[in-house]
Amino acid sequence: MNSIQLHQKANELVQVIGSRDIRNITRSLGMQVSEMPFDSILGFFTFQWEFHQVVINDKLDKATKQMVCGYALSRYADAYLFASKGTFCKMNYISHTHLSDYKANAFSSHLMLDSDEVYHLTTLGYDAAQIAHQTKRHLNLILFKLLEMDQMGFDMSHYYRIHRQFLKGHQHLAHLGFQNI
Repeated sequence: MNSIQLHQKANELVQVIGSRDIRNITRSLGMQVSEMPFDSILGFFTFQWEFHQVVINDKLDKATKQMVCGYALSRYADAYLFASKGTFCKMNYISHTHLSDYKANAFSSHLMLDSDEVYHLTTLGYDAAQIAHQTKRHLNLILFKLLEMDQMGFDMSHYYRIHRQFLKGHQHLAHLGFQNI
């Protein structure tokens, strides 16, 4: 699925459920969401028989919990709602590496973030960290959303300099830079 298709599917789901709250969306689709302590993982999800569950590490901050839930929901959507792969995950642990999975996080960024709101914040000169703070979302989720907006045809030329400057201070996120700059 390309960026526009991911955006459309996510917004259709938001319209049907009437919320951008990732836990509400997840629960509305019949999945249980719970928290428990883990030492080395962010959480896990299981989709087996009629039992669909997301378990999130209760030690995480709120923004990371949202991102973990969004990642699990996007994997569920891919397997059950869109059936694009024809394969179904029975259980999967979620680690830090999963938070860089482009397609899954692009989809969840569209679920949790309104494109017009994010675009407006870019026109005000906010960098990715400031947008994350303003929207109370994980920084990586904002970075995926910005890249998706650029790929969907939003005119982000006003934002390229701000983004380049932001990434200079966050070299570990350089892979989330715009291709046009």
